[in-house]
Amino acid sequence: MKKILLFHALILCTFSVFGQVTDDFSDGNFSFNPAWAGDTDKFIINSLFQLQLSAPPPTSTYDTAYLQTSNSRLLGTEWQFFTAFNFAPSDQNYLRVYLASDQSNLKDSLNGYFLQFGSRLDTDAIDLYLQDGTIEKLIAHGIDGHVANPVSITVKVVRDESGNWSVYSDLSGGTIFSLEATGTDTTFITTNYFGFLCRYSSTRASGFYFDNVYIGPPVSDTIAPSVSSLIVQSSNQLDVIFSEPVDTASSENLFNYIVNNGVGNPISAAGDSSNPDVVHLTFGINFPNGLIDTLVISGVKDFAGNIINDTAVGFSFYTPKQNDIIINEIMADPDPPIGLPNSEYTELYNRTSYPVNLAGWSFSDSTSSVILPPFVLPPNGYVLLCSQSYVSAFSVYGAVIGLSSAISLNNEGDVLTLSDASGLKINSVSYNATWYHDATTTGGRSLELIDPGNFCGGFTNWSESKDLSGGTPDRQNSIYASNPDTVAPQLLEAVIVSLTEIDLFFSEALDNSSASDLTHYSISPSETLISVIAGNTDFSLVKLFLGTPLDSSTIYTISIHNISDLCGNINDGISNASLELAIPASISIGDLIINEILFNPKTGGYDYVEIYNKSNKIFDLKDLRIATTDANDSLLDIISPVPNGYSFFPQQYVVFTENPDAVKLQYAAQNPEWFIKTPIPSLSNTEGVMVLLNSSLQRIDQLHYYESWQFPLLASDDGVALERISFNAPTQDSSNWHSAASTAGYGTPSYKNSEYYSPEATNAISITPQVFSPDNDGFNDIVSVNYQFDKPGYTANATVYDAQGRKIIDIVKNQIVGQSGNFTWDGIDNNGEKSRLGIYIIYLEVFDLNGNVKHYKKACALGGKKN
Repeated sequence: MKKILLFHALILCTFSVFGQVTDDFSDGNFSFNPAWAGDTDKFIINSLFQLQLSAPPPTSTYDTAYLQTSNSRLLGTEWQFFTAFNFAPSDQNYLRVYLASDQSNLKDSLNGYFLQFGSRLDTDAIDLYLQDGTIEKLIAHGIDGHVANPVSITVKVVRDESGNWSVYSDLSGGTIFSLEATGTDTTFITTNYFGFLCRYSSTRASGFYFDNVYIGPPVSDTIAPSVSSLIVQSSNQLDVIFSEPVDTASSENLFNYIVNNGVGNPISAAGDSSNPDVVHLTFGINFPNGLIDTLVISGVKDFAGNIINDTAVGFSFYTPKQNDIIINEIMADPDPPIGLPNSEYTELYNRTSYPVNLAGWSFSDSTSSVILPPFVLPPNGYVLLCSQSYVSAFSVYGAVIGLSSAISLNNEGDVLTLSDASGLKINSVSYNATWYHDATTTGGRSLELIDPGNFCGGFTNWSESKDLSGGTPDRQNSIYASNPDTVAPQLLEAVIVSLTEIDLFFSEALDNSSASDLTHYSISPSETLISVIAGNTDFSLVKLFLGTPLDSSTIYTISIHNISDLCGNINDGISNASLELAIPASISIGDLIINEILFNPKTGGYDYVEIYNKSNKIFDLKDLRIATTDANDSLLDIISPVPNGYSFFPQQYVVFTENPDAVKLQYAAQNPEWFIKTPIPSLSNTEGVMVLLNSSLQRIDQLHYYESWQFPLLASDDGVALERISFNAPTQDSSNWHSAASTAGYGTPSYKNSEYYSPEATNAISITPQVFSPDNDGFNDIVSVNYQFDKPGYTANATVYDAQGRKIIDIVKNQIVGQSGNFTWDGIDNNGEKSRLGIYIIYLEVFDLNGNVKHYKKACALGGKKN
C-alpha cells in the first residue's frame, strides 16, 4: 500500500510552488510538477507509484545515477522522504540524498549537504555531511546499525534558522519519528537543488526506491506522545518506550510515574543516551512476583510541548522457574535443506502466561556458551536462535535472535543448556542421532519436542519433524501431541565426595521441593543427615551432608522415598530407590580387567569397552583412566571416563561408550544402568590397544586386540564383540578371547559373556519337557534343548528326526554357541506344517576349530489330541 503523509491540512500531491517541493509520484511520471532531471533514462515509476532505479548493469565494477529537482529552501526547512533498499547498503552500493546543492550535476564538485546511507564509517548508520567542492565533512552521525540490513525507512531532517540540524527516522516506513542525530553547521545558507544519487553494482541496479518527498517549512507537532511499549527489565526496572522523543525534564520527573501494589514512584528516571524515545525507570521496591501491576504515567511532554494523556499500562514481573522456557526444536543437521534455510537453529518456547526478558541469559552446548541479548519472549511465544548471518532468512518465520558466535550443533548429539542471568539452569536437552526415529533421515529435518509439558521424556518425547519443509520454526511443532511421562525418577549412582558429603545422581531432573526435603533420604547403618542441596546447577544431582564422618570399613546403604520428577512422578522408595556405597579403595593391578570390546560396530553404531571388577573391593571410577598407545607402547589419548565419580562394586560390569542409547538398542543390555557415556580412544577395525590406568597412570590392564581373533567362520564381524573367556587367564592370551555368540546377539554389554568359561562345567545335554504339545494353549508348547559344554567356542548343528529316521527340520545350522544355552522346537517341520504325534529324536553335533567333534541324541514326545 502506498504511504501517504499528511502535513496539517496539506494533502500531498505533486507541485513545487511557494518555496515548497512535494512529490508522491502518484501522477506516474517525474517529468513535471515538479520536474526531475539527471539520468532520467535510469529511473522509472513502478506499479506502486514509487520512483525506482532501473539502470542497466554497469560495465565496470559500479556506476552512479542521479535525479534532482529545483529547491531554494535551506533555512528553517524540513525535508521528508521515504526510501527503501532490497539489500544491505555498503561501501559499493549506497545512497546519497542531497538536501542542498548549488549545482545540478550531483556527480560533480558542488557546495551543499547530503545524507549518506551506507558503510562510509563502517557503522551502517545514516550520516549527515557537508560537501564543500570535493571536500566532505561529517556534521551528524546517526545510530549504528540502522541500515545494516535491507530497509524501508522514512527520514525527516530539520534545519532551523541558526544552523542546527536534526535527523529523524522511522524504521517501519511510517511517520512516528525517533531522533537519529543532531549537529550544527552554517557554512551554506542558499541552495538550488535537491536530489538522489545512487551508487550501484550490477546486482543492485534496480534496488533503490523513493517516495513521498516533502521540502518546506517545519511541520508543527500537535500530537501528544503516547506509550508504544513497556519492557520489564528486572524485578525493579522498567523501560518506557514512547511514540516519539520526549522532553528530558518532564520525562525524568519521578512524580510523573507511579506503580500500584505498594511499589510507588521510581527512585530514578533516566532518558536513554542514544534513543530519546526511551526512559529507564528504577524502583526502590521490587515488583510482586506474578501479579499484574499498573504503571500510571502523566505530565510527560514531547519537544513541542504536547503533554501525554494520563496513561495506565499493565505489566507483570515474573521470575521464570525451571522449564518455564524450554528448548522446543533443534535443527542440528540442515544439509541438504528440504524447504528451510540451510542453517542450524534452536527454538525456545515460553510455556508461561508471562513475558520473559532473556537479557543476560546463556545458551550453551558441551563446549561453548553465548550470552543472549535483550529480548522479551511473549507468553506462549517462540524465538529462534541462529547464526547472525541467517537472521534475515529466518525472520520470515517469526522472532529470531542472531548469535554473533553461534553454537555449533553436533549432528550426532550434544548437550544444550539454557540458563538465566543468575546462572540457574532453566532447561537442558541431551539429544543424539537415535532420536530420529526414522533411520532414513539424512538431513534437513529438525528434532521436535512432542509434548512441551513433558520435560522428562528424553528419547520418547522427541522425534524428527513431519513438516513438508523439514521443520516448524516459530510455530507449533508438527508432531505436537499429548505424551505424558509416567516413569518415576531412579537413583542411579551415589558417590562419596568426602567423609561428610555424598552426591546422588538420578535418572532425570528432579522437582526441587521434593529433592530438598531432608526427610526423603536415609542412610544405614545409621548416619545423621544435616543438610541437602538440590537444583543448584544440575537438577538431577543432590548433595547430602553428614553430621559424622563415614567409616572406612563399613558398606552403607542409602535409600530415597517420595522423590518426584518435574512431571510429578514419585519414587515410592520401592523400585530403584537404594544403593550401596563405601569409602573407595585404591585401584591396583589385577583389580579391574578389560572383559569385552566392540571395535568394529555396524554402520551407524558405536564402539564400546566393558570392564569388570574381579576384586572384593569397591572403587571410585573417578580414579580410573583409559588410554591407547602408539607403536612404541607410549600412552596416547588418556581419558578420565567418569570425572564426577562412580562407585564400582565387586563382580560388577561397566560399559564405556560415546552413545549408550545406540548400543542398548542393538544389544540386549541386561543392566542398562551400568552404561557410562564418555569419549573413548579411537578403536581401529583391524587391531588396536586399550589400556586401563589408575590415577597415578599405573597400568592396571592392557589388551592388544586383533581382527584375526574373531571366529573365522563368521560371514562378517561387523557388530561382533570380542569377549573374554576367563577372568583369570592372561588378558593378552589370544585363546582367552572369542567372538560373542550369535545366540546372544553378538554382544553382551553389562552382563556375563556368552563365551564365559566355567571350569566346573561338564558336557551336559537335557530336554525339557520330555513331552510337549504345540497347541498354543500356553502349556508345554515348545521343547527346549539345554546345553552346558566344557568350554566356549563350539559351532552347533541340531536336527530333528522322526522314529523312522526321516529328517523333519534343522533347528540350528552352523551356529556359534556359548558355553551354555538352549535351542527350542515348536513342532513345525521344514514345510511349515505341524508334525504328527509321536516320538522324535533331536540330534546335536558340535565342533571346535581344532577338529574336535561331539555328538548327542535326545528323545522327546510330541503329544496332543488326535484329529
